[in-house]
Amino acid sequence: MENFIKQLIDNNIEKSLIDKLTTLLSNTNGKFYIIYPKENKFRFPYLLYIPNKLESNTLILHGNNLAQEEGNIMNIYSALFETTASAGYDLLNLNQPIIVPVTSNYIHPANNNMHEFFPMQASRNVLFCSNPNNTYYKLFEQINNMIDDCRNFIFEKINTTIAQKIICHGFSSSAKFVLRYATCYPERVSLLIAGGFGNQAFVPLEKIAIENKKIELIYPIGIKDINHITGKPFDCDNFKEMKQFYFIGAEENEDNDTAFNFRHTDEDIKNIYEKVFGNIYQSRFDKLVKIYKDLGYNNVEFVRYPNYGHSSTPGIKHTTELILKYRNLKIGGITLWTIYQIQKFLK
Repeated sequence: MENFIKQLIDNNIEKSLIDKLTTLLSNTNGKFYIIYPKENKFRFPYLLYIPNKLESNTLILHGNNLAQEEGNIMNIYSALFETTASAGYDLLNLNQPIIVPVTSNYIHPANNNMHEFFPMQASRNVLFCSNPNNTYYKLFEQINNMIDDCRNFIFEKINTTIAQKIICHGFSSSAKFVLRYATCYPERVSLLIAGGFGNQAFVPLEKIAIENKKIELIYPIGIKDINHITGKPFDCDNFKEMKQFYFIGAEENEDNDTAFNFRHTDEDIKNIYEKVFGNIYQSRFDKLVKIYKDLGYNNVEFVRYPNYGHSSTPGIKHTTELILKYRNLKIGGITLWTIYQIQKFLK
């Protein structure tokens, strides 16, 4: 971190921002590491937090909700604060490792008639990018490589083996990023938490009938073409096994809606959203809940909190409870089952 702070100084970043960062680091009961790109593995950095006192060996994947433009050193700075203070969450007090891929914000297209390349939300044009020279080419494959690299790094640093399944956690844009990753790779995820997710959870279907017409549900709405991202069919069994918690505030509205925002979503996707869900924000939530209920998914929980907007909600308390339930416990050199695993075994 000393080298990073020196880089901030060399780049003439405001002293008040640097002071804020040094204060944060001095009050943290753990260490942050910046892992820079590695050839043939990942093309952009990730941030890793390792607590001094490890209580769980379950890694948390958290999205970079405060992302800056590509190549800006403040992108890493933003990831640091995203880890510690996103929407009121206090992930550091959970005392388990956290990884934040340092994705960038909007990347403006050469053609102004196209919507923007949006890595921090894992937008369709990012995941289907065909340019092998692009930083975010095969984005989720890079995320898998980061997680594997993180396992090796943690083992070398503190002689601890990270659990096979991770927890995905995000709010707002970072919620969309992690829910899209988890849907593509549910075999790697035990728990998905997505707050303020814009009512954009996946419909786990390839097609849906609306007014007697079959509508194909492509990424990021449904699973029709997920195989083009992962190289394999949609993993329905693990998707049904993965615990999922989605929540919004009842006061959220179209101001928080990225599904119909030109910057985020191209016309084809917007048209599918409108046909399947309509364009009223809160009604889309109700329709999404009904779809999952009709499909019989009992591993998915949707909650809408009255009197809250797109900000801190009681979902934060429930988030902590879920993480404590679904993570592995680490006592001395012994890794114990999760509370959830024990409950399943006793059944």
